[in-house]
Amino acid sequence: MKRIVIKIGSGILTQTNGSLDKLTISNLAKDICLIKKENEIEVVIVTSGAVSVGSATVNLDNTKIEKEAIDYSEYILKEQILASVGQPIVISAWLDECKKNGVKCAQLLTTRTDFALRNNYLSIRSVVANLLKLGVIPIFNENDVLSPNRLDFTDNDQQACMIAAMVSADKLIILSDVDGVYDGPPNNQESKIIKTIQKATDFIEHVEMDSGSGKGGMKSKLMAADLATSMGMDTHIANGKTPFIISQVLNDNNNHGTYFPSHVKKGKLKPIKSWLTASATSQGKITVSTYLADILKNKKVVSVLLAGIEACSDTFNEGEIVDIYDDHNNKLARGIVRFNAKKLKEKIIDYKKTAKNNNPIKKSDTETIIHYDYLIYY
Repeated sequence: MKRIVIKIGSGILTQTNGSLDKLTISNLAKDICLIKKENEIEVVIVTSGAVSVGSATVNLDNTKIEKEAIDYSEYILKEQILASVGQPIVISAWLDECKKNGVKCAQLLTTRTDFALRNNYLSIRSVVANLLKLGVIPIFNENDVLSPNRLDFTDNDQQACMIAAMVSADKLIILSDVDGVYDGPPNNQESKIIKTIQKATDFIEHVEMDSGSGKGGMKSKLMAADLATSMGMDTHIANGKTPFIISQVLNDNNNHGTYFPSHVKKGKLKPIKSWLTASATSQGKITVSTYLADILKNKKVVSVLLAGIEACSDTFNEGEIVDIYDDHNNKLARGIVRFNAKKLKEKIIDYKKTAKNNNPIKKSDTETIIHYDYLIYY
C-alpha cells in the first residue's frame, strides 16, 4: 500500500480576509477520501491556517497583551493567541468534511522539539502507524502555543518533510496557491510551469522566501523537495485550488504542477537515517583528519574510527547527535556518537600519545566512534 503526505498551505485553506475557505476544504477532503478508499492509499495531512483563521476570528490590534515572565516578542505571543483560537476551527472543518465522506481523522499538534528528541519522535511515529492501521487520517499542525523558541519549525513545509520521513512516505505532495515552479516570475504571463525538476537546489537561490499568508514561500517548498528527494521520496508542488488535484497528481506526475523525482535509486533511507537527515539536532562537534574528511566528502561507506578524529567539542553525551567537520570547518556528516565528550577527549589524547611515541597500535585505537549505520552525509 502506498503512503503519501499532503501538506496544505494557508493560502489554500483561507480566504483573503483570513477566514476559512470551507469550499476548498470540502473539495480537498472529497479528493483525499476518494484516493484513500479507491486506491487504498494511506494519507497523512499537514495543515496550515490556524493563525490566519484566528486573526479573522479575534482582533488583537487594540488589545493590551499580557506577557508576564515571557522573554520573547509580543508579536510571537500574538501569533500563539491567534493559533489557539484558529486551530480548533481548522481541525473541526477537516473532521466534518472527512466524516461526510465516511473517513475518520485524528489531530496531532507537534513542536520542532518533538522531532529532535528521539523518544518523542518514536512515540509520535508509533501513534501514526496505529492510526493508519485503523484507517484514520492523521492531521498534523504545528503546536504554535508551545513553539516560541528557536527550535520551532521554520514553516509547515519543513514540518511536512519531517513527517514524510518519519512515516516513510512514498510521496510528498505540497499544495500551494500557485500551479508549480515557474521558469520566470509567476505574475509574468510568459512564464511557464516547469514540469520536472531533477535538482531543487538549482532553483532555490533564484526564488524569494516571502509568501502571502503563511511562514514559507516557494523557496521553503523547494528546500523541502530537495530534502525529501534526498531521502527517497518523490515530491510534487501543485495548486491546491485545482479540483481533484491530488488524484490528478497521483495518476500522472508530469502533467500537473512540478514533479521532483527521488534521488535514491534503491528505495528509501533507513528510518534512523531519515531521522538523522530530517529531524535530529546536533549537540556537539567532531573534527576529523584530512584523510577521513576526503572519504566522507566522497560519501563512501565508512564508520568514524578513533584514529580519524582530531578533536571534539566539550558538551555532548553518549548516544547524542554530533556534526562532523574537516579542519577548515566544513560540515561533512552527522551521526550518533558512542561516547560522551569527556571520554572521547581522553581517548583522543591517549591515541595521539601512542602515535607520537611510535608505540604499537592498541585495539582500542581503532574502535568505532560513530558507526556507518548511524551516520548521514551532507
